[in-house]
Amino acid sequence: MSDYTVVYEIARYHDDGDRLVERFEVLSDGTSVRRRGDDGSMTHLHGDTAAQAIAADPDLCEIRAGELTRVTTTALVDELPLILRASGTYPDQDSDADGEDAYEDFGGCVAVYDDRKVEVNGHRWFVFSGYLLPTERASASLTETWADMECDTGSTPFSDGVVRGVIGLLNPSVVVSIAPSWEGSGHVVSVGRRGSDAYALLGWLLCFRPEDWAAGSGTDSERILAQLFIEASKTLGERTGVSGDQLAAGIVEDNFSFGVAAGWDLTLNITPDVVEKVLDRLAEDEEFADLVAAARDPESKAAPRAR
Repeated sequence: MSDYTVVYEIARYHDDGDRLVERFEVLSDGTSVRRRGDDGSMTHLHGDTAAQAIAADPDLCEIRAGELTRVTTTALVDELPLILRASGTYPDQDSDADGEDAYEDFGGCVAVYDDRKVEVNGHRWFVFSGYLLPTERASASLTETWADMECDTGSTPFSDGVVRGVIGLLNPSVVVSIAPSWEGSGHVVSVGRRGSDAYALLGWLLCFRPEDWAAGSGTDSERILAQLFIEASKTLGERTGVSGDQLAAGIVEDNFSFGVAAGWDLTLNITPDVVEKVLDRLAEDEEFADLVAAARDPESKAAPRAR
């Protein structure tokens, strides 16, 4: 065992934080991973990496109701949002679930589970819709923001207030997305491993359904936001503000939609190559093809049609 090093520890206590329930250590020699219990028993874990092995073992990754969980790790701290899960809580969990509170983030509710407490390396982490993040507000977790949207609905028969959404990096390996739940109240939080930045951004624009989003589908607000992205792509790094009725022209039939009555703002802080990939995807929708062409070349034949 001399070649094995402890890379992770999880200890669960009763809610008072004083009485230990159970504790496990994870050891790795770089090629294999083992779990060691308080009784000294060793269990071989399956997975190519320690992070994969921990994520596959509920005893090592679950944050459980009615307990205080303390996690200690240096090597895997950036992976923890991808590893740790609040058991029994998911983004589509019933809003009446025990321990769930409505937390105001960006002017709309995000599910926060206060009956599941966790400390990472001595610092409090927070549960948002089943995910673990290191700040009290999910939006404050971002170290790099790719897109920052604001929809000011004013006072209408359908809504009242300002709705915001963001997507960006928690760390170089993890993407956090907070999107309005356009068909209901509150926001949807998503945490995932960084892959294609353009695909992640599309998921944020289209409420995580880019593969299903065909011409004419999507809610009014999703389609308005997609058009706002096209407008904002012309001035990266600057705030782009457009009224909802201008954005809705030609793509929204219901003139009473709250998105039509709202004021919309979007700031994009992403690289041009990512923008181009997103525009390529939006241009596949016939209703947006001319808008994308005109955004890329104001002198193109599509520009009059776009106007």
